[in-house]
Amino acid sequence: MGIFDIFKPSKLSIVIREMRKEDLTPQAMLMKSGAKSGYDFDTPSGKMSDSRMKAEINLLKLQKVNILAAMTSQSRFTHAKEICKNHNLLKGVEFMDNYIEVYKLYIKQLKDDAGGGPIFF
Repeated sequence: MGIFDIFKPSKLSIVIREMRKEDLTPQAMLMKSGAKSGYDFDTPSGKMSDSRMKAEINLLKLQKVNILAAMTSQSRFTHAKEICKNHNLLKGVEFMDNYIEVYKLYIKQLKDDAGGGPIFF
């Protein structure tokens, strides 16, 4: 690390700026908040606990997020994860993985509740 490296933007700020540029502002805000908390989900592995995962899914249910919106959000978190990966921000990759999993489980639940077919209400 050279003396002028301290003037370079951090990986986190580069990732957040790129997410905003890519119209991923909610993911950027979540990333910034996650970084402040040390990307901590109260587990040593950095993964969401089952109870936290259920709470996140319940929030989606309460908001009545339909399957198309959930699929779009999952895609946006996947894109955000790729941005983290491109900038070698591994904590960010793991952090986004948690939300990708939340949406994956939520979408599966919606499909199961609809007898396997998509629901669009």
